[in-house]
Amino acid sequence: MENFIYSVDATFPIFLVMVIGYILKQIGMLNDNFVTVANRFNFKVTLPFMLFRDISGVDIRAVFDIRYVLFCALVSTACFWIIWGGVKLFLKDQSMRGAFVQASFRSSAAVMGLAFIQNMYGSSAMGPRSAALQYFFCDCADV
Repeated sequence: MENFIYSVDATFPIFLVMVIGYILKQIGMLNDNFVTVANRFNFKVTLPFMLFRDISGVDIRAVFDIRYVLFCALVSTACFWIIWGGVKLFLKDQSMRGAFVQASFRSSAAVMGLAFIQNMYGSSAMGPRSAALQYFFCDCADV
């Protein structure tokens, strides 16, 4: 039961923000243009700034783990190819394949991942490092 409460404490604030966003869109306070501009601003300004701020305060020599970096690179590569193979098998519309793979692979791991890490562990060196690996290994040009 303790693990369940810990999990709810970590995930509830994130889902609450999602519900609030949904409600605001339903009542007309948010529109598609706002969401597009806010996404672009988030991925091109605030997220890189936050990652830089968090990473700049970390002693890289003390926390750098080559095995972790290689693990992330290998798992990211494997996930990409698994998703690509599944898309080739199951998605018949070729014009949607690239967008589907990119969205499935990158998803919102950088944004939601940091929120989960901060809710679970507070401020730690592992969070920004993980998010930076995900953010910089993925193509964010379309955002």
